[in-house]
Amino acid sequence: MRLDHDNGPTKVSIDPRIIDLSREVAREMSLQGAKAALLMGSRVRGDFYPESDVDLTFIGGDREYEMQCRGEFLVSVYWRSFESMRRLLTQPSEVGGLVPALRNAIIIDDPEGLASRLKEEAYSWTWDSINEQCDVWVAEQIAGYAEDVQRMIGHLRLSRVLFAAVLRNVISVRMGAVLAVHLRIFYDTENRLWDLVSKEMGDHWRNVQGAALGIGNENFEETCRATLELYSLTVKKVIHLMNKRQYEVVSHTCEIIGYPLSEFR
Repeated sequence: MRLDHDNGPTKVSIDPRIIDLSREVAREMSLQGAKAALLMGSRVRGDFYPESDVDLTFIGGDREYEMQCRGEFLVSVYWRSFESMRRLLTQPSEVGGLVPALRNAIIIDDPEGLASRLKEEAYSWTWDSINEQCDVWVAEQIAGYAEDVQRMIGHLRLSRVLFAAVLRNVISVRMGAVLAVHLRIFYDTENRLWDLVSKEMGDHWRNVQGAALGIGNENFEETCRATLELYSLTVKKVIHLMNKRQYEVVSHTCEIIGYPLSEFR
């Protein structure tokens, strides 16, 4: 018998093998101090593929993440204390994924009601509770990435292609992640984050992001140029959040890369 899980507007049918496996691992982890177990991720959302892992989060203590092989399945094991999970609900970089993940999670074991309390908090959580923190975080992130932008340019000038390529990838990926917070997007999984950001930002952003990531026929130089434009587009979106110091940093950087802030006005 399959377990039907009400996940938003659709009902996801959970493979009973996944539930049995989750319960088996939960029994083992309870002997190691786990006070609650939640099944999360693609197996709950229904967007898994055959090789998808089984995501299990255990409430009981902050330990290192580990991957286990259980028969035909890979199992991702996360440990968090109840207090640290609640703290994550105040961190701008975490809530876009964590809140929907908790809302959709299936409780596997919860003798003390801790998992239920976390789900209740997730259901009642709103972006309004950390609006100011989000704005501060976004502004500081974009100002901070100005260094990586300038480092990328420097490595290109010195023909250090490998270093430049690494920075190009970091910048092009992180711009979307920061904008997800600025746009107050719930995404549950990073598999959806960049598509959701592109939808909000529009076709030009989507095209520039694709070029920066090299998903078309762009050569290396073109991907780097697109990355610089992607940074400038992000600055344009969030410039109103910046303090004087941050503004000076990004203004200096945008001048260097050929996208002066005067063009934004």
